[in-house]
Amino acid sequence: MDYLTLLFNSNITSGRSTTLGNNEIIVAAAAVALLLFFITTVVRGGGGASTKSRTNYASANFCNYGYFATMKAFSNKSMPGFVKKCFDESGSIFRIKLPFSHYPQLVISGDPGLNRQVLNDKTSAKTKGIRYFRLVHDGGDDIFTSDGPFWKHSRKAIAPAFSNSHIKRMNEVVDRKIDDFTKKLDILAQSRESFDLGEEFIDLTLSVICESAFEYPLSIEEKKKFLEDVDIVVKEVRCGMAVPLRWKFGAFIPNVRRARKSGKSLLALGMKILESYRQLKSPIKGTVVDLIANNENYKTDKERASDILLLLFGGHDTTAYTLSWTLLALAKNPEEQLKLQKELNSTAVDKRTSSVGLNNVIKEGMRLTTVAPMGSVRALTHDLVVNADEKNGLENDILIPKGAVVMCSQMLLNHNPKYYDDSGVFKPSRWLNPSEEALSSFMPFSLGRRNCVGQSLAKVEIVNVLSRLCTNYTFTVEEEGTFDLSITYRPVGAQLLVSKAKL
Repeated sequence: MDYLTLLFNSNITSGRSTTLGNNEIIVAAAAVALLLFFITTVVRGGGGASTKSRTNYASANFCNYGYFATMKAFSNKSMPGFVKKCFDESGSIFRIKLPFSHYPQLVISGDPGLNRQVLNDKTSAKTKGIRYFRLVHDGGDDIFTSDGPFWKHSRKAIAPAFSNSHIKRMNEVVDRKIDDFTKKLDILAQSRESFDLGEEFIDLTLSVICESAFEYPLSIEEKKKFLEDVDIVVKEVRCGMAVPLRWKFGAFIPNVRRARKSGKSLLALGMKILESYRQLKSPIKGTVVDLIANNENYKTDKERASDILLLLFGGHDTTAYTLSWTLLALAKNPEEQLKLQKELNSTAVDKRTSSVGLNNVIKEGMRLTTVAPMGSVRALTHDLVVNADEKNGLENDILIPKGAVVMCSQMLLNHNPKYYDDSGVFKPSRWLNPSEEALSSFMPFSLGRRNCVGQSLAKVEIVNVLSRLCTNYTFTVEEEGTFDLSITYRPVGAQLLVSKAKL
């Protein structure tokens, strides 16, 4: 697949091509000229200026693949496999080649020491590439993509909404939604019909966050439209991040136009949620929507609606797919499922969420299938020296220069054979007596001041849902399905059968 196919392909994630029209051919010719100019500029430095010319340090090794192979992998669901292959061949810290990058280096790290150092660095910044996510709300600042004063006031304002008192209230919403879900499972158990794992948990977590954080019950039609629009936007975000020129010529590319239309639709939903809150006679004080609506640091309601959307977007799918992959792993490993079921049934009801076996299963599920495989991305604001040692496997100390981008991959940490034996095997018992290295490399909610602001709610959902389901039901696989990758790693077509537990 050549660059122009990547640039103008309207169905890039599915591998289907479209024919270019006359206008698109003209633009393609212009793109070729730009391509040649940028490649000649970039190739001279091999994707980034060598630090050897100004220091005595080496640079991280490049992976063994060129610009177009890397760009292609980063544009579709093969990205995690591609990155893991680079890791296996090039070591725990390596550079990748992407054309048109204005960063001196693009580094991917599967080293826990470097990842912790970067994520805990208060001076590290968000990358410009992350701004493609602004397509979710038709552009402008938001809590996820912005830095500086806007991010600080947004993050500080909503943090109290996830305090213990509010988590207790949110837990009540979670319990109600689980009650509704178990009624559906009871019917499926009697009829011996299967259910789609990903779809059911998306519906569950979307309902939880909408009602607990925004006091807004999404209708069936709104859920459907929201998920359709998000899927359209996120696919284009990934393409735009891998091939920035797509957006320069967006007016000529159907999928870019379609994504922008979906962004406007999502923004309208955010505005509707905000207005619905303002119409409530007795709104709950201190909720996420309450803190956003009454935060005077926002200049406009558009900024408020943008943060509502980003929190809704980021707060439902990662939790849903963590639940999905973990339950699928249990269904594929009936001996582990039975072991957990016995432990939960022998534990007092009010102690089940603290079950050692349950929490080990959750950790192992999150480790085995990392729903956000590339983890967190940061731009360095100063030179960073990484000393060679046995853990990172470097032969020499390296320097990552100021301005470089470091992708702190949780997936690579979770499958590093130095820390996890048989890393591709679902083995909850590995967490009974884990090594310091295994504990150090496990950071599913990221670290530092930009860690997951809603992790307390996510933990409550995951623990309570799996506790209830694994106590009362047994799950078997009807269809294992496959997977897809937009920003998150999600199961597609995974169908489970359910029966009442016989304990």
